[in-house]
Amino acid sequence: MKTPSMIKYTAAACLLSLSAASTQAATVWLVESGAASNSNSPGTTLEILPEGGSYDLYVNFTPDTAYGWDVDLTVTGTGLVSNVTGDNLDIGAPMPNGGWGQIGGDIFGEGGEILLFSFDFSGTAGSTLTFSGSYTDDSFSDAPFPTLDIVSVSEVPLPASGWLLASALGALLARRRSPKRS
Repeated sequence: MKTPSMIKYTAAACLLSLSAASTQAATVWLVESGAASNSNSPGTTLEILPEGGSYDLYVNFTPDTAYGWDVDLTVTGTGLVSNVTGDNLDIGAPMPNGGWGQIGGDIFGEGGEILLFSFDFSGTAGSTLTFSGSYTDDSFSDAPFPTLDIVSVSEVPLPASGWLLASALGALLARRRSPKRS
């Protein structure tokens, strides 16, 4: 027979269990392929040049484990996601905007830092690549990943030597066109 104090402890344990499940979170970040996973901070946007490159997408499930995931990579502006690869991966399909949708996979109760997949991306200046989706947490519920602009394509800067060359050529042309003095 349960005493009132046993019921209180059981209720407190259930509440504690529910609050622990709701504190699970996932952080997402992107690094250039082959770079150390800590070469970019979780939750930050990676600035790239228009020619693009190959990238690895990492996630850290905290504090516990996850069992599966499904994400989209959405392009704002002009860009193209290609060559999506990874272990235990459902590749999904290209999206009309140059992104890639319904990329999913099973991770079989793993936790901590995980390389989800790799892909190539290139885009025009001002374009962004946004990561969104969800994962199955340790209570087998769908939990959203944070929506994050993982890539921002920056302008290609004109080097200072280009400005110097342009001003020197302008000075030569101006000198050549000026009337000769006797």
